[in-house]
Amino acid sequence: MPDVVTAILAIWGAVLGTLSALLLGLRFWWDRPQLRIEIGVGFIPDERVRLLGFEPTDDLVSIQVTKLGQGTVTVQGGGFKLPRRRLYFLTKTVPTLPARLTESDRLMFFARHDILVKSLRESGAKTVKQAYCKTTDGKMRTQTLPKGFQEAIRQEVDSCC
Repeated sequence: MPDVVTAILAIWGAVLGTLSALLLGLRFWWDRPQLRIEIGVGFIPDERVRLLGFEPTDDLVSIQVTKLGQGTVTVQGGGFKLPRRRLYFLTKTVPTLPARLTESDRLMFFARHDILVKSLRESGAKTVKQAYCKTTDGKMRTQTLPKGFQEAIRQEVDSCC
C-alpha cells in the first residue's frame, strides 16, 4: 500500500511540476517587451516641429514606435530598411535616443519626405519595404509597410529629379 501512495504522489508531483514550468514559460513569453511600429506621412501644423529642425509646412514621414505589454525596452535607432541590407536612419526623434520605453510609451522618428525620396534615388533603391527600430538588446523589430505606401514612394523615386 505505501508503494501505491508513493507512486500516486510521484505522478502528482510530476504533473504539477510540468504544469508549473509550462505556465512560467507562457508568462515569460507573454510578458516580453513588444513594440508596434506604424508609418505616417503628412504635415505637422504645429510650431513645436521647429524644435526638430523642420518647418510646419514640411511634408514629413514618421515612424511611431509604441511599447506594448510588460517590462521596459530601450530603443537606440530606427528608420527604413532598404534593399540589399542597407538601412536608412531617421535621426530626428521625440524623445531623444536612446529612449527607454515602458508600457504604452511612444517614440517618433521623423524625416522630410522629399529627402527620403532623394536618398532612395541616390542609393539606387526604388522603394522601402520595411520600417524598423533597433533596441539595445541587439534585436531589430520590423514592420512591413503598406503596399500603397511602397508604390507611392516607387513612383516618386522614378519621377524625382
